[in-house]
Amino acid sequence: MADTYPAFKRQQKIIEILRHPFHEYSVDEVVEQINTWLTRNGYQPITRRTFYNDIEEIENSGEIVLDKIRKGRRIIYKITSPDIQEFDSWTRHLSERDKELFRLYFSTLGDYKAIIDPDIFEKLTALTELREERVAKQYNKITYDLNVDYHNVKLIPRIVYSVLKGLTVHVLYAPFTDEKQHFEFHPWHMRHFNSRWFVFGKAMHRPELKVMNLAVDRIESYELTTKEAMPNTEIDFTEYFEDIVGVTRPEGATPEKIRIWVDKNVLPYIRTKPMHQSQKIIQKSENENGAEIQLQVIINQELKNLLLSFGGQIEVLSPEHLRQTMMLESMKMLNRYTKIPENSRS
Repeated sequence: MADTYPAFKRQQKIIEILRHPFHEYSVDEVVEQINTWLTRNGYQPITRRTFYNDIEEIENSGEIVLDKIRKGRRIIYKITSPDIQEFDSWTRHLSERDKELFRLYFSTLGDYKAIIDPDIFEKLTALTELREERVAKQYNKITYDLNVDYHNVKLIPRIVYSVLKGLTVHVLYAPFTDEKQHFEFHPWHMRHFNSRWFVFGKAMHRPELKVMNLAVDRIESYELTTKEAMPNTEIDFTEYFEDIVGVTRPEGATPEKIRIWVDKNVLPYIRTKPMHQSQKIIQKSENENGAEIQLQVIINQELKNLLLSFGGQIEVLSPEHLRQTMMLESMKMLNRYTKIPENSRS
């Protein structure tokens, strides 16, 4: 027979559930979620009566402010965020040096305010009596290549929460080259690349794929559920990006050895900012006109775009299929720039 989970730890789990910033829980939803968690870990489920007892003990502790809101026949439970006055008593014990360090930290966070909950940012800056306008006027001396107008930037905190908490979501996705798709998604990882955000996970409408990446700017809706996401047991994201440029890893693809000639005028740039971590110089020219470099990487669209960005300052030597691709793309560019515009014809 399964053991009973310790009451104190069970109450901590209830508090964790009720802290969900994007969902309002009824009694039945909390009991269902905690029982799913208890059963999965080999413990006895609880009854509604046990839940009410736990709630009473949580309230009596005086450490948690619990709101009960009636919506129709349902009673919604929500843990209230601590009031800003509670932070003030803590900040009064900070030294001036510590306060100054916090000001600097929060001024840096100010550049990320587009993806931070505004209430959280306001409370953080209030800790050191630093308001957003003061961040801009006094501390904004370091800038980042952040696109604050990025489509769906306000969706990022919700996606981050789903990844960190391991929650299943329902996604409405609009690919550039296909019709809109609605599916269940189990988020595992987020990545920022080339001023865009991507979320990786298991898409249930594509069971043949081990992992699928979604561009955040193409997500039309991202609805969190209370259901735990399928655990990631196959993908090690500390290694997943090691042999690719960007975020796209074609299914079944393997790294290839790529040889590239680099002209001398761009060689210092490529040497100090490598195209990929596998990059190495394998041959320098005798007359110092450039050098040959080598990459060991999976060929994807991001790599092709990177190579094309150097224009005529580099030349792909091998493999032949990549060289042919680069040649065809170069010919397309040439044709575009050499044809006579219609409005210039007599």
